[in-house]
Amino acid sequence: MKNKSVLSVLLIIVFSLLTFANKLIKAPDSLKGLNSSYKWAAKNAKKDKYIVYTVKVLMNENSHYGSWYSDSEDMTNLGELLTGKKHLYRNSGKMTVKNAAKMALKSHKEGDGHRSIGKKVLKNVAILFKFEKRKLSKISTRTYDSMIEEKNYPIYWLGNYNNNESITFLKKQFELLKESKLQKQLVSSIALHKDEKNVKPFLLNIVKNNYDNKVKANAIFWLGEYSSPEIVKILIKIARGNNSKLGKKAVFSLSRIKNNKADNALIDLAKNSKNKKIRKNAIFWLGQKAIKKSAKTLGYIANNDSDFDVQKKAVFALSQLPGDSGIDKLVNIAKTHKSFKLRKSALFWLGQSNNPKGLKTIIDILKD
Repeated sequence: MKNKSVLSVLLIIVFSLLTFANKLIKAPDSLKGLNSSYKWAAKNAKKDKYIVYTVKVLMNENSHYGSWYSDSEDMTNLGELLTGKKHLYRNSGKMTVKNAAKMALKSHKEGDGHRSIGKKVLKNVAILFKFEKRKLSKISTRTYDSMIEEKNYPIYWLGNYNNNESITFLKKQFELLKESKLQKQLVSSIALHKDEKNVKPFLLNIVKNNYDNKVKANAIFWLGEYSSPEIVKILIKIARGNNSKLGKKAVFSLSRIKNNKADNALIDLAKNSKNKKIRKNAIFWLGQKAIKKSAKTLGYIANNDSDFDVQKKAVFALSQLPGDSGIDKLVNIAKTHKSFKLRKSALFWLGQSNNPKGLKTIIDILKD
């Protein structure tokens, strides 16, 4: 009786594993082109499924898209599902705490506050169309080291395609799909191709025309990948406009662009914008930028602005500047500012800095 119970449990486990394994169905070789393959999959697929194809994208070596788990060495990832090659698209070795620390240290050394600037490599990136009850519910992008959550969904595999064919296909889907959620997701899928000639005009068209604000906001975010004068000018115009949500997206994109015009625009918005939300947002991102002008601008705002909330935001931003570039300004505020509350705020952030000059300032004030 006991043996029968054990056998029953084993059969249930085996059945569960078989039931919740993604089945891979490849598009017939007779189909020509991405559009034809997609139509075949959408027409013939079951009601719940993924339709997937892959492109090559130049990315930072340690970056990825999609769901990824540090303890997922024993799970089958997307690359292994699509290629049938085990243990190929994953980090080698167990993700121990020590290995995780090494990766974090490397990312810190290579980063500039927003983006890692390490070695660039071509990676396989999958575009996934998720269908539920025969209806397209989600469009996402994932690198081969990511996981698929729905283990019982079959995967209709369309193959590998070049960037031009992929972008053309996705743009067509954007025109056909009117649901703003799916359009927003398509914006990300198109933008990740990082093909300026084909992607930038597409993003600009969305920003300039009558699309849902969530779709526009995503397009504004991706415009931060480009640093042309035209893009900077458009982002400045959006940041100075009447829509605070889109304006804040534009401020963030300006903060990601590495040129003097974008830096100066960020400084001007921090000092002079009539919209308080935009000013505070620009001040915050100035505190994340490793540029010489940041400390000077933030110090000026903290000392001279007429709005206490804005001054306080500038004090915080000074504490966030890379390295110790904001320490001198914080020391000055802690010692001389006419606002007792701002002096206390500066002292608090000096105490968090572990900087000898900051510690000395605190001790000197205690002695007085």
